[in-house]
Amino acid sequence: MSAQFSTNEAVSLEKEIGGVQLLDTPEEALGTVYEIDRCIEWIRSHDFKSVCLQFPDHLLSDSTKIAQRLQSALQQTVYVLGDSAYESCCIDYITAAHANADAVIHYGPVCFSQAANEIPFLNIYEKRDLNLPALTQTVRPLTEADPDFSIVVDTEYLTHFDDIRAAFPTVPVRSILEPPASQPRVLILGHNQRKILNYKLSFKRTLPARPERVTKKRSFQPESCAITIRRPIDSSTTNATRRC
Repeated sequence: MSAQFSTNEAVSLEKEIGGVQLLDTPEEALGTVYEIDRCIEWIRSHDFKSVCLQFPDHLLSDSTKIAQRLQSALQQTVYVLGDSAYESCCIDYITAAHANADAVIHYGPVCFSQAANEIPFLNIYEKRDLNLPALTQTVRPLTEADPDFSIVVDTEYLTHFDDIRAAFPTVPVRSILEPPASQPRVLILGHNQRKILNYKLSFKRTLPARPERVTKKRSFQPESCAITIRRPIDSSTTNATRRC
């Protein structure tokens, strides 16, 4: 059973073609990185029959292997979305509709853009390595100097969430999937600037035009890590619209 590919040609022709470094995940790590067992259980539990798998460009080299594993376990065809009509961080409902999909599994970075369709979806977040000692060394002076800090962990670092919380026992640490922090100073541990802007929209009023930003890239090798400090004005509205 071969994986089926679908694309929105009209839109893909308008996309700029640039150099993308493709990742090639080791065979033994595929199950963990792409949470294959979780995907299988989700499809089975909802009895989905036509499932689309959406990958960002840099993960497309793994897409066929993931599709084949799912098809082997489920004994049904799955579809891989290519040349997405949207940014890869957004769920491509248009192309999924072309494949008559009844569900979408979205792999990789997400930006919290507002869902534009009611097709069920499952997010499998990107997973990055983290140099925790370097993070602790860089951030601890900030938290010790100001007790009103909280740390928000972006999705690509959620696999390190417990370790981050243990490293900062006196600092509130929360997932970016939770309601915005109420502390006056919020440090967001993540890479995706678009997602951070959408997270900012959870606050009732806009932030200053030039919010304080601290970026430490070389400190977090082998995976560079941007740390952004945001000062929320009012976190009382946690259900604000989040758009891309």
